[in-house]
Order: sequence, then structure tokens, then C-alpha cells
Amino acid sequence: MAQFCVEPEPGGLTEIFRTDYEHWAIYMEGGDVIHLGPPSEYPGAGSSSINSILSGRAEVKQQPLRDVAGGCRYRVNNYLDHKYRPQPVYKSISAAKEMVGEEKKYSVLSMNCERFATELRYGAASSRQVEHAMCVVIGMLIIFIMLIILVPWLAAFLAPSKKSRQNQLQPDEATGCCIRSRCGDQWRGPPTATLSAWHSHLGSM
Repeated sequence: MAQFCVEPEPGGLTEIFRTDYEHWAIYMEGGDVIHLGPPSEYPGAGSSSINSILSGRAEVKQQPLRDVAGGCRYRVNNYLDHKYRPQPVYKSISAAKEMVGEEKKYSVLSMNCERFATELRYGAASSRQVEHAMCVVIGMLIIFIMLIILVPWLAAFLAPSKKSRQNQLQPDEATGCCIRSRCGDQWRGPPTATLSAWHSHLGSM
């Protein structure tokens, strides 16, 4: 057991650090662990939980820790001792040994390697990885809903109103130069008084 300075006590939660997740087992005497892995896993495969997810099946196994770890780093991590009272070691070990060889239906949410190991130690199943993943999913969902609600509201709030767009150009009553009217995008010519003056001027020529 190269990674243990002192031989761990039986019944401890063993955390094995895979590339993208942690695999969990119950430590036994003599360097073995009992864990939940796929029936087809070979020693040192290093991908037990991934294969179980794909197959939907898992088997309770007793194997040497060095084989299960497959070169990955590992440690004893009884991280729930502050929350739950550990069961007597003989009870955890006895229950684990009785299940060796049993095949179980694997589920990331309800029956994964971490829930299996924590239930043996504490009598209460827990999965920190699943809880963290659920928190991330819920947080992303809340952000998505807020964006759906806020983006249209901000767009409507920042866009100029129809009335302000219509009033950007108003008719010049004095000159009648090509000005956009209040009633829409229509162009007015010179006012009537201006036309009459021009007609009189042309008639006198």
C-alpha cells in the first residue's frame, strides 16, 4: 500500500481519483476493497463507473485496492463522519462481504459507487458528486430562465418609442421644406400662402 503511511482501519471510505470523477470503495483488511463496478471490468481498468453507466449494470466486487486504482491516486476519506455516526466496523464489513458477487442495477442518481460505499459505512446513502452536479444544473437553469425573461424586457426598455421616432422630424410651417409629417412618412410641399405669392410674381413678369 504505497500511498498509505499507516494501514487504514477496515470500513473506511476509499476515494480513488479517476480522470473526470472519483470512484468509491470500502477498505478491507489486507489491502482489499469492496466496491461497485461493472461485471465486465478487468483489474486496473480504471473506468468502472463509466462502464456501469453505459451498461446500466454493476457488480459488488472484492479486489486488491492497487488493482482497482489502476495507477490512480487514492486515499481514505470518511468525509461524512461529522454528519452521520459510522456503523460498527463488523457490521459494515459483514454486510459488504455478503453482497460480493451480487449484480445490481446501476443508476447515477440512486445507485452509484459512492452511494453504495456510504450506505455501508453510515447506513445512509449519499453522493457528493451527484449533489454538486445537480446544483450546477439548477444554477444554469435559473440563469437561462432569467435570460429569457430579462433580454426581451431590456430590449423593449432601451428601444426608442414609436412616438419619439415619429417626432424626430416635424413640418416647418414657415418654409414648408420637405419635412416628415406627424401623420406618417408623407412629404409636404410649400404651404398655400407661399404658392399664391409665387403665382402672383410669375403673372407680373
